[in-house]
Amino acid sequence: MKPLRVVLLALNSPGYRSLGCAYVRAYAQHDRHLSGLVAFQTLDLDAGTDPWWVAYRVLQLEPDVIGASFTCWSARDMHEALRVVRAASPSTFVVAGGPEVSPVAVTALERHAHLDSRGAGRRGDHVRGRLARARRCGTA
Repeated sequence: MKPLRVVLLALNSPGYRSLGCAYVRAYAQHDRHLSGLVAFQTLDLDAGTDPWWVAYRVLQLEPDVIGASFTCWSARDMHEALRVVRAASPSTFVVAGGPEVSPVAVTALERHAHLDSRGAGRRGDHVRGRLARARRCGTA
């Protein structure tokens, strides 16, 4: 059985990388329930990268699940990139997280059809890990 492909996506200030995505990946990779079932790829790009290029890079990885980290400086471009991904790959499951989504998570899910779920607050790492496990087992 091939592993679930999870892409952790962040659009960062130039020269920086997403600590949140690194934590989520580390947590999930050390979760004994996910061992061998999930393959992670972190895609850290600079804020201001053309959303179509972001979508192209994501789609090249053929993810089953995308964990997108939203920040105030990249939210607009992240939404646009994920709209393109959703149009090209409707079955890809998108989990929104990060400081820009956490306080308005329910509203964000209602307003943006390209978002399927959220990982909010400090416990987002646990939510995403469990979600990936549930998706792999066919229960989400």
